[in-house]
This record gives sequence, structure tokens and C-alpha cells, in this order.
Amino acid sequence: MFKFVRFNRIRPAFCAVIAACLCLTSALAGCSSAPSGGTDGSGGGSARSGETFEDTHFALDTVCTIRVYDAADEPVIDECFDLIDSYEALLSRTAEGSDVWRINHAYDGRTENPDDPYAYTQVSDDTAYLIGLACELSAATDGAYDVTIAPVSELWDFSSGEGRVPDAEALAEAVAHVDYRLIRTDLLTTPDGDGGTFEVSLDDPEAGIDLGSIAKGYIADRVCALLRERGVENALVNLGGNISVIGSKPDGSGYAIGIQEPFADHSSYIGYSVISDLSAVTTGIYERCFEEDGVLYHHILDPRTGYPFDNGLVSVTVFGPEAAFCDALSTACFTQGPADGAALVERFGGYYAVFIDGDGTLYYSDGFLENIGLELN
Repeated sequence: MFKFVRFNRIRPAFCAVIAACLCLTSALAGCSSAPSGGTDGSGGGSARSGETFEDTHFALDTVCTIRVYDAADEPVIDECFDLIDSYEALLSRTAEGSDVWRINHAYDGRTENPDDPYAYTQVSDDTAYLIGLACELSAATDGAYDVTIAPVSELWDFSSGEGRVPDAEALAEAVAHVDYRLIRTDLLTTPDGDGGTFEVSLDDPEAGIDLGSIAKGYIADRVCALLRERGVENALVNLGGNISVIGSKPDGSGYAIGIQEPFADHSSYIGYSVISDLSAVTTGIYERCFEEDGVLYHHILDPRTGYPFDNGLVSVTVFGPEAAFCDALSTACFTQGPADGAALVERFGGYYAVFIDGDGTLYYSDGFLENIGLELN
């Protein structure tokens, strides 16, 4: 059962594009602000303090910061950003040639094997894993969260600053092509049965996969894995507000992770949680949105209607050991509302969520306060 407390009513300002789960200031959390620069896509300057290395780049359409406390040498961070770039090229829906782009365009101008009704695309193990994980949550929400939302999301523009509500008929047509059950996956094994490759197909040529709700979390997981392989035991990875921490800070204390106050200044937090060896990901309606005729439209789209969800929630933050699952689960929980969303996260051991509604009420999944905790401002 969910529990709740109340804080001051949310200020009704509209849509500052802000990260929803960030390190608090160094005075509060021992986590310094990101270095200047690096927002133009060329990468920012690195900073060194004692044995601490930090760098900030613009990637994944956001500002990404990696702080390492015990690296043997500074180039490990460069490796991390190279890895981020490679995964973005692999998983992006809009990057031509990516696994997702090739799946979604497999039927374009197709002339080969006309008798075969399915157009299969060979994909990496990473892509196959993420599609499988997203389908698991799609099924768990009866399609309220759906990894094949691409035909709908392509009609909306939440990034240019010139957003408009799409034509109703176009949205209705797009919704008709959204169904995670359209995805087919095959594992092609080698003749000796040792290993193989994955192939993915969509039953509907007009369908499309969008991994935007899970890819950033997965990339954070892979960055953390790389750091651990290089012997790093204490680090913080911040991919535009998707936070993953390795170990604790050098003094043995945990990392204080702030929960953004919705629609407030980017430095305003409702409170913070102190974590070690965990990830935290927020889905919020204030991250990408626009206003038209006095109505706020946000990027969390209902695959059954094509329009943004309107269930009273403004954000969901999920904490847990795997950033990819936190990422997808935060969106999936949002689609369910606070009560059913809490029940959903409680199905997965080790994951906990806090929900915020438009009245400023907080709801916690079972075990959140005992296992994560939240110090309110």
C-alpha cells in the first residue's frame, strides 16, 4: 500500500527544461557543480582535485557528467564518453543506421524475399536485451507503457520550443500501429550451437520501436560496468539527471541525490535521499512540454490515445540497482498512477519509488522510507 506526506503546493510555472534527479550542492551533498562548458557538443573541460577526476560533455541530447574519485588515470573518463557516443549511435531512434532505425525502416523500399511477410533486422545483444526488458514492462502494464510508441511520438515536438498539438486524425492513425505484441525476435544460433545473433521484426510495417524510455539508463549501467572494469570503486555518473553511483564517497558517506521540485527552479528540491551503489531515475511531465490554449502537453504519451497522460501525477522517481530498469520502470509506473504504480514497482525486489502529484502530495512504494529514505526540505 502507498503512503503519503504533503509539502508546499507546487508553483504553477510552466516547463523549465530541467533534470529531475540531480546531485545537491556541495554544501549539502559533497557533490560539486558540473564544470563550465561542454554544452555545445564538443565536450567540456575536465577538472582534477586530488585524486578526483570529473568531465562534462553534451551527449544523449543532454548534459552528462562523470566524476571519478579513485581512477588510476584520467583517460578512463574519455573512454566513458566514447562508450556513451557508441551506444547513442546504436540505440537512437532518429540516428540513421542505428539498430532501432534499421528495425523501424526494414520495410522501406523492400524488394528482397517478397514472399516472406516479415522483414527481420539483425541487432546487437544490447538492443535485443533492451527490447526484451521493455516488452516485459509493456506486458506488465497491459500496454499502458509500450515500447512501440514511435508512430505516436514522431508526431509530437517537445524539443524545438515550437510544439503544436498534432492533428487528431493523424494521432488516431498512429495509435492503430502501437502494440508491443507486434515485435518478433529470433535467435540465430551457429551450426555448432555455440552463440548466435538476434534478429528483430515488426508484424506491422507502420509500427516502430522507441527505446527513449530505457536507453539512457542502460548506457549508465554500461558506463558503470566500464569504470568497475578499470578498477574504479567510487564514482558518480549523471546522464542528464539519470544518476548512478558506484560505491560511496571517499569518506565513506553516501551520495545525496536531490528530488527536483516540479516546475520550480532547477536548484529547488523537495528533499534528498542518500544512496550508495544504486541508481535513481525520474520521469516528470516538466522535463519536455509546451503549453497550447492554456493546456500543458508533456512528453509522456498514452499509447492508447496518442495524447499525454492526465492522471494527476507530475513525477515518479525510481531507485534500484539497475539504471535501465529504473529508467523504464519510472515511466511504466507513471502510466499507472500512484496506487497502481506503487503496486507495480513492488513486484520487483530491490526497487522503490516516490510519486508526486499536482497537489504536491508524495506517495511512496512499500519499503521506500525504510530502504531509501527521503529527507524533506
